[in-house]
Amino acid sequence: PDPLLRAAIISTESQCKNFVYQVTQACRFGIGRAPQPVDTLALMGDVFRLRVFYADHGYPEAQVELETRRDGRALHATFNIVEGAPVLVNSIEMGGTEALDSLSRLQFQRLMPRLPLKVGQPLDEIVVEATRDTLIDRLHNAGYANAEVFKRYRIPRDSGRVAHAGFGLAPGSPRRPRAVRGTPA
Repeated sequence: PDPLLRAAIISTESQCKNFVYQVTQACRFGIGRAPQPVDTLALMGDVFRLRVFYADHGYPEAQVELETRRDGRALHATFNIVEGAPVLVNSIEMGGTEALDSLSRLQFQRLMPRLPLKVGQPLDEIVVEATRDTLIDRLHNAGYANAEVFKRYRIPRDSGRVAHAGFGLAPGSPRRPRAVRGTPA
């Protein structure tokens, strides 16, 4: 599975006791595994973390169910996930560009189609944050050292499957490097 998805699950399978069992792959058949107590609270926590994971990635109605099966002393856990319909980005607005100098304003207009967040994609919190970080970096590179970008999105109640995203630029005053004057040594 996806490494991000894997990180949302803290429960782990039991491990091989030593290197010989790993090399001979005996652990695949249950030989040489170190016994590990089952933490049912951690498994339930995994269900919660998976629901949060999917909500953060644009699937707020995702359903996660835990299915367990005993096989002798072993417990097999399966997470059954139904993503459901995503909340899709319907529009992206950027405010605060009027405070930029004309060259920076033009650069930001050209940047819009290349931002990580795109219309038609699921409203993914990580992608929203990556877009915000990109905008801050570009403002800093344009000489706005104290710039900040505020993110917002709105999901209308009458249509719970679309989101209107926006970013507010607060560039502050531009800082331009000054010429260094001095006498040669």
